[in-house]
Amino acid sequence: MSSEMLWAGITPAVFAVLGIIISVYSVIRNLSIAQFLFAIPVILGMAFSLWVLYNIFILGAWPTYMPHIMIACLLPVVIGQVLVAHRRVPNQSLQLTSDARES
Repeated sequence: MSSEMLWAGITPAVFAVLGIIISVYSVIRNLSIAQFLFAIPVILGMAFSLWVLYNIFILGAWPTYMPHIMIACLLPVVIGQVLVAHRRVPNQSLQLTSDARES
């Protein structure tokens, strides 16, 4: 296995697979519309990147940096999904305080 195959093929593929898994896990964990809307471009973009990487390194297609750029652009979206999924902010507009009950 050459170092080019390792750094330009396997490493981005691992990041793409992990991004898809984390995105699907975030949707399953939260089941919100926002998580679902963020997951659609992540899953489609990373799957397309994996397909292009497969064509480049296995089938010998003409090389391009497009899948690497797409993976790099979608990883912050996955990180944002994780941060939103772990953020637990109580909805203060629905909580009744003692001041609101007295009036």
